[in-house]
Amino acid sequence: QFAHFAGFGVTPYGGCRRDGDAMRIVLLQLDERPPFDNAVQEALIRYLSAVLCAEVEVAEVPKLPIAPCGWRALHERLKLDLRSRPGRPNSGVDRQLFAPQLLEAMRVLKQDPNAAAVPSVEGAQCVLGITGCELFVSSEGLRPDEPVPQERTSSFSVLSARSRAGAVSIANLDGRRSSESGPSRRKFVRQLLILVSHACLELLRLKSCQSPQCLAYVRPFSPATTSMNMCCECEDALIRLAAPQGKDWVDLVTAAADRYRDLGDALHELGSSLHPIKLSRRGYIEFEEDCDWLHIAEEILRESAAERKSGLPSNAPGAMRRRSLLNCLRCAHEGQPHRTLKRTFTQPLLKRTCLMDMTQSAPYRHHCGDLSKWSTAIVNRKHTAGGHYVELGGSLQQKKIGSFVDSGLNASLAPSGQRRMQKTLEQLPVTWRQQRPAYARAHDGRALVEELPKIRGRTRALEI
Repeated sequence: QFAHFAGFGVTPYGGCRRDGDAMRIVLLQLDERPPFDNAVQEALIRYLSAVLCAEVEVAEVPKLPIAPCGWRALHERLKLDLRSRPGRPNSGVDRQLFAPQLLEAMRVLKQDPNAAAVPSVEGAQCVLGITGCELFVSSEGLRPDEPVPQERTSSFSVLSARSRAGAVSIANLDGRRSSESGPSRRKFVRQLLILVSHACLELLRLKSCQSPQCLAYVRPFSPATTSMNMCCECEDALIRLAAPQGKDWVDLVTAAADRYRDLGDALHELGSSLHPIKLSRRGYIEFEEDCDWLHIAEEILRESAAERKSGLPSNAPGAMRRRSLLNCLRCAHEGQPHRTLKRTFTQPLLKRTCLMDMTQSAPYRHHCGDLSKWSTAIVNRKHTAGGHYVELGGSLQQKKIGSFVDSGLNASLAPSGQRRMQKTLEQLPVTWRQQRPAYARAHDGRALVEELPKIRGRTRALEI
C-alpha cells in the first residue's frame, strides 16, 4: 500500500535551509587575494550548502594600516605569534605558515570574533580558513629564512573538532595553478570540493565512518582515495544534526530528498561550466554520473518514504508501518541501477607494469592487494588464452595493464569473449545483419556466418 504526502513536495533552492534556525558555517579567507576565482568560490558555496544542509558564508579579516587582509591582519589583531617562511622557488606558493600557531589563531577567532573584527563568526557552527600557503609543523635544522622542504609541507589541513575551528591549504592540490579549462582544471575543482567538505565534516564531529567509500572516512584527506559520496549512516547523522529541534519524520525525509536534488543541481551547473571530456567519440560532462546517481536517489527516497505496510498484530487495529529515515536512505543507496559497460577502442588512461606471478598462489589467495581491485573476467591459468585481453598477474614476463575509465575490459574481442557472445546469440533472437543472403545456407539449414556490426573494421565474424 502506498500513501502520498503533500509534505514530500519540492521546495525552492536550498531546501535544507530553515529561516532563522539553520546550521551556519563560515569560510574565512586567509590570503590577501582569494586563492581561486569568483566562479569557483560561488560553486563551492552552493555545493557546501547542499551537501552539509547548512548556510555557508564567506568572511575575511579586515586589513590594517600595517598589515593587509588575511592571516597577517589576523596575526596583528589577535596579537598572537604566527611564524611564516618564504615559499620554495618555482612552487607557486608565496609563504609557508606554521600549522600549530595558525590553528591557535583560528581557535581564538572562534571564541572571540570581535577581537579580529569578524562579527559573522558569532554563532556559527564552525569556522574554516582557506589559504593558498603551505602548512608545516617542523622547521628543525633550517635557517630562519630558508623554505621548508616539500616532504614537510604535504599536509592539507589543520583542524580541531573540539574548538570547531581549523584551516585547509590548497597549495598541494593538482592543477591549482592551471588557468586553462582542461583536465587539470576539472581535477582541481573536484579535489577542492572534496577537501573542504571533508574538513567541515571533521569540524562537525561526523568524520567517524569506517567505510573507505564514504566522505566521512576516519583517515586523513587524500586526493587519490577520499570519496566524494557519503554512506547512508553518515547521511542520516548529518541530516539529524542539521535539522532544528522538534522536527518530525516528514521534515527529515523532505530535507534528505531536497539535499539530493540541490546537490545534483549544484554539480550539474558546475560541470556545465567546465570543459567537456571527450571519450569514445562522445562528450561527457564533469559530475555527469554523480548527477544521475543523485537524481535517481531522490526519486527512490521519495517512493520508499511514501510506502506503507500493514501493522503488526500487537499494534492497534488499522495501524500502518513506515520506514525510518535511515532505511529510506539505505533504499536510495541500494536501489540504484547497475552501470552498464560501454564498448571503447581508446587507450587506457592508466598503464602499469606488472611482474607478479600468480602461479605461486591461488588467484584468490594472493598475499597483497585488495581482492576487489583484481580482475576476474579472464583467469589465465595455463597461459593459453591468447587474443586481446587484459590480465592482472600471470607469468613473470613483463607486461602492461591498464584501466579504461569509460568501459572497463572489452572482453568480446578475446576468444573466450567470442564464445560467450556466440552462446548469447543462440539464446536470443538474432538481431545482427547476416553476412550472406538467406539462401546461402548449409545442408542443416543454419546460416553459415553471422557477424557483428563493424566498428572501425576491428570486429571479426563469429562462425557458428
